[in-house]
Formats: sequence, C-alpha cells, structure tokens
Amino acid sequence: MVQIQAALFWAYAVGAGSALAAGRQLRVWERINAGEGPRTRSRAANPYLALTLLFAAVLMVPTGLFLLWQNPSWATMHVARGHDGLWAGFVLLYAGGIPVAAVLGFVAAQALVLVGAGYGAYLQCVGGHFLLFGTLVHGWDGSGYERFLSPGRATTPTGRRTAWSTTPWTS
Repeated sequence: MVQIQAALFWAYAVGAGSALAAGRQLRVWERINAGEGPRTRSRAANPYLALTLLFAAVLMVPTGLFLLWQNPSWATMHVARGHDGLWAGFVLLYAGGIPVAAVLGFVAAQALVLVGAGYGAYLQCVGGHFLLFGTLVHGWDGSGYERFLSPGRATTPTGRRTAWSTTPWTS
C-alpha cells in the first residue's frame, strides 16, 4: 500500500488501467447493447465497471484503512502523530474516495476507448501513476521520498532533520 495522500491517484490509475485492459471487451459489450434503448441499458450494468469497483472496495480500501490504523504517522506522510491527530472525516473521505476515484478513472478511460482514442486511455493510466509516484517522491514540500522512507517523524534516511520534523505545529 501507499500513503494516503497518493492513494487517490493510485485508485484512479487502477480504474483507468482496468478499462484499458478490458478495452476490446468494452467495445463488444457496447455493440451488443447498442440496439437497446437508453432506459434499458445502464452504466451500472457494465460487468467490468462492477469488477473495478469491487476491486477498489474490497482490496484497496481495507488495506489502506488497516495501514492507517496500524501506522497513522507513516500512512499520512508524518502529518498526523497518531490516532488522535486524525480527523474521523478524513478517514471516511479516504474510504469513500478510493472507489470513487477508481470509477472516475474507469469511466474516463472507457469513454476514450469507446471513441477509438486508446492512446488517450493509456495516458489516463500513465498519468495517474505519474501523479502517484510524483506524490511519493516529491510530495507537497519536496521531501516526499524522505517522508516515504522514514520510519518516524524526526528521522530521515539521510540522517538530517527536516523542516517538516521541526515545525511548530508538528512538535
């Protein structure tokens, strides 16, 4: 699992990758359902979308919540000190945001696949992973890799104290 700040980008990339992987099947499914009227065909009836949502809800959300519960400091890139530093709404937004991001990634890539823009769908997947690794490596303040690799707030892999370990609101 990855840290909470990067998890939404990962879920978006997983959703886009699922649509990209099922691109040929999505085209066939769309052709089969083309004769039906708009009232009888639903986006929710798409089996590939349902599997993507199931993957996000059953695998990604519980593992992220478990990581957040066991290591709240590391899982939040050392923003929260412990359980008392986490707002309950943040955890709720995370749990609901992962499936939503996966569905958004799937729908965006599916729309591109169905109009024949497979490269655009591919870029949705690559872009989501680029943002994921950009968050892990750079972070919001340039110390993302140190936050990712450090076991605690005041320790870094390079052994130096960073600005985020000595700021007044985190001490």
